[in-house]
Amino acid sequence: MDDVGQTLLNWASAFVTLQMVEYLLENGADVNCGLKSSSLYYAACFCRPSIAKILLK
Repeated sequence: MDDVGQTLLNWASAFVTLQMVEYLLENGADVNCGLKSSSLYYAACFCRPSIAKILLK
């Protein structure tokens, strides 16, 4: 978690590739971790439906 309470998965859900999100999930990233918002929230806010679908599995 960084200094503003976001995880690498949160940032990746908003700004990085689907492959990176899949990699993070395969290696134990917690979808529900983060101080203010979840990775799903960021995927939705940044119009990333393919990432949102992966996060919901």
